[in-house]
Amino acid sequence: MTSHNQRIFHRGINFALENPDEARRLVAKETSPIRASSPILQELFTFHDESGLTILELAARGGYPDRSIMNWRSGHYRPKIHDVEILGQVLGYKLQWVKL
Repeated sequence: MTSHNQRIFHRGINFALENPDEARRLVAKETSPIRASSPILQELFTFHDESGLTILELAARGGYPDRSIMNWRSGHYRPKIHDVEILGQVLGYKLQWVKL
């Protein structure tokens, strides 16, 4: 019985581990501070932190590159409203209008 290693290339480092889940957690467990300028994005990334999902897992489930998630979280770029809706759905939330 042969073992197949999962290979993940992340930030210039090539990771090879027998357990793919462990490889993903090693490279994406880093939680950077939330620096998004929008209160809605700050809340979205707070929900992300509380979910236990890694950045790679959130990106994969939403269909985005992990770099996009990191850029949105850090405030370097802003996602489109559609992207916010998709990430919210991945985390179990939806945007809706509330009359003030």
